[in-house]
Amino acid sequence: MYRLPVGRFKIDINSMILYNCHLRKPPTTIEEQRPCLLVQTTDGWLKILDACSGECLRSAFVSSIIKFSSLDWADYYHTIQLKSTVSQIRRSGSRGLPPPTSDRLMIMYIFKIHPLQLAGSFSLNRSVS
Repeated sequence: MYRLPVGRFKIDINSMILYNCHLRKPPTTIEEQRPCLLVQTTDGWLKILDACSGECLRSAFVSSIIKFSSLDWADYYHTIQLKSTVSQIRRSGSRGLPPPTSDRLMIMYIFKIHPLQLAGSFSLNRSVS
């Protein structure tokens, strides 16, 4: 289990990936890489943290209403995917938002890693024939 360095802050982590982050693009030496954590927080943020110091290198707000249950590589070291589940989407309709459609199965976000930015999002729906 990985433990964040002791610091002045507390981050509640939902899921994370430990990987080597490039300081420059493209890296020319091994010294230009450092261990980083790609972190999905419980309060809706996606962050890249320095694994040694805990410093936040990049961050993007995803959602505080829809809870994402899966963080995984879509294209190794280039893009990641965040997936929600059905029950989490349906519960979000009770918080003052319009009720979600009953056939929605999952919402997925795709993020580029360097720089950290949204590449796309879509909903997967059940087909009824």
